[in-house]
Amino acid sequence: GFGTACREDHHALVVRGCAEKECVSVSEEDAGKGGTWNQDACLRTLETLRGDLPAQYERPVVFEIYSDDVTFDDPVTKLRGKLNYRLMLATLRVLSRVAAEPGSAAFDVDDIKLCVEKRAIVTTWRTAARARFGRRGWVRISGTDVFHLDGETGKVLRHESSWEQSATAIGQQCREAFF
Repeated sequence: GFGTACREDHHALVVRGCAEKECVSVSEEDAGKGGTWNQDACLRTLETLRGDLPAQYERPVVFEIYSDDVTFDDPVTKLRGKLNYRLMLATLRVLSRVAAEPGSAAFDVDDIKLCVEKRAIVTTWRTAARARFGRRGWVRISGTDVFHLDGETGKVLRHESSWEQSATAIGQQCREAFF
C-alpha cells in the first residue's frame, strides 16, 4: 500500500511516501528541473489528470500541464516533446473512434495519488474497447502510469506507463478481437 502518512486534500490523496512498487524514483535529470515544492500547482495537475484521463478518447486533454520537452514511454513507445505527445494522444483518440464499436471505448482511473516524496502522480487504470469490425471481440488493458512532476510548476516532465499484460499478450488480444 501507500503507507500511513497521508491526508485528504482537494479530493485527492496526498501521500508523503509511496511504496517503491507504486512510485518510481525521479531521475537525477528530472529532480534538477524543480528544486522547490508547490503542492497547489501539483494538485491542480492531479485534478486536471483526474478529468482528462477518463475523457481522453472523447476530447483533447489539457496540454498546459505538460512541459515542452515532456517524455513518454511505455512498453512499445518512447517519445519526447509536447507536439509528439499531443500527436500520440490524438492517434489514440482517432483509433478509438475508427476501430472501436461506438460507445465501447472506455478509460477508467481506479486510483490517482500525488506522491510528494517521489514528486509524481501515480494512477492505476483500465481501458477496454470492442472491435468495430472483424470478430468484434474485446481488447482490455490495465496498468499504472507515473507522471513525474516539476515540483515548482506542477508540470509533467515525464509520463511512464506500464501494463499488467505484456505487449505480446495485448497484440494477441487485438488479433483475436479483429481477425
